[in-house]
Amino acid sequence: MIHQKSEVSKEAIAQQASISEAEIIRQAIDLHISSIPASQTNIALWEAEKQFINSIKNRNYLPVGRDWRREDLYKQKKSDRFLSSRSDKKVCLLYPFCC
Repeated sequence: MIHQKSEVSKEAIAQQASISEAEIIRQAIDLHISSIPASQTNIALWEAEKQFINSIKNRNYLPVGRDWRREDLYKQKKSDRFLSSRSDKKVCLLYPFCC
C-alpha cells in the first residue's frame, strides 16, 4: 500500500517527467537497491570453511563419540571470522548475512 503523500508525489513526478507511474516506482526501487552495499563475501574464507567441514565429515567413526566439542568450534570460528571494515562495525566475512 502506498501512502497518500507518496501517491500524490508519484503522480506529480510522473506528470512532470512525462513518464508512467510504474516507471517512477521502478526507478525508486533501482535507486534504493543501488544504495545497498554489495556483499563482502570472501571466497577464500568460504573455501577454508568447506575444507573444515569436509575434514570433519571424513573423520573415522569413533565408537566413544566425536573428538570435538561444539563450544570449541564456536571459539575457533568466532575468533577467525570477524574482520573490521570500519572501526565502529565488525563485518562477518565468513557468514555475511548472519551478523
